[in-house]
Amino acid sequence: MTEPGPVSDPYDAAEKMAQALDRMSERLDVVRAYGRRSRVMIIGMVVSLILDLTLTGVVTFLAYRSNNLGNTISHENVVQCQASNDARSEDIAIWSRVLALPMANTPARQQEVAELKHLVAVKDSPRDCSQVDGN
Repeated sequence: MTEPGPVSDPYDAAEKMAQALDRMSERLDVVRAYGRRSRVMIIGMVVSLILDLTLTGVVTFLAYRSNNLGNTISHENVVQCQASNDARSEDIAIWSRVLALPMANTPARQQEVAELKHLVAVKDSPRDCSQVDGN
């Protein structure tokens, strides 16, 4: 910008000053608009950061809870498997007592008892509870 030269007419000087003030006012309006846009963008970034942190916390909590629930279910499955094995042992004991009762000793009866013993052994054999998972 160049320095204004000497002005002989005060009205002319006032006119030039008014024009200069108008240009400064226009520039200030541009700076204000830029400031507003910047503040809106900053507020948007802060809101976005808050939402991001909140969602991260929620997802972390849900993942922890899901893992904890999965561990609980897996533990309950193992406990249930062990209870089933106990029941199977009791079934085997009951069938062993029933099949040990004195009966007619015919070959057909012996075949039937052998088949029942095999069925009880297969049906009531204990399960490997270490292989049980929560799925």
